[in-house]
Amino acid sequence: MSYFTRYIMEIECLLTWYPLRTSARLKMPVLRSHSSKYVSDDPGWNGGLTAKGVTISSGLNPDKEDPLSGDVLAILETRVDTDEIFFVEIDAMIGRTSRRQRVVCRPGVATPVLINVSASMNDEALKDTALTVQCVLTSGPRASLSSIVANNLLSGLSSR
Repeated sequence: MSYFTRYIMEIECLLTWYPLRTSARLKMPVLRSHSSKYVSDDPGWNGGLTAKGVTISSGLNPDKEDPLSGDVLAILETRVDTDEIFFVEIDAMIGRTSRRQRVVCRPGVATPVLINVSASMNDEALKDTALTVQCVLTSGPRASLSSIVANNLLSGLSSR
């Protein structure tokens, strides 16, 4: 890895679980958020073989024997491939129903992601509810020789 291939990626996500009909057991929307920041040259990426994962769940307490607990979540796995480009796999799950998106995050680009999934009508606890996962994956620019020279010139001028 070199200084010229290094860049930063920020992930901001919002999980929204909500009732679709008044017959749903869930009566109010449940929202959870997450943000994280990664650098492409952090040790341990291992050419895309190692993922840094985050799970965002509905957060309802499974110890209260709540039939709605633990089955609504999003899993984000972030990796860096051998070309030092970030990619993120996002799984949105509600019960046994899930959707997956894989997003390549090139330097200098902000990528919005939206995943919607509805619970199966056969799932008594979750039916008539749906899940939306909204993310913005923002990648910083890679350094260029001209930006390094310009920064050095500006810092030299300001120190006079």
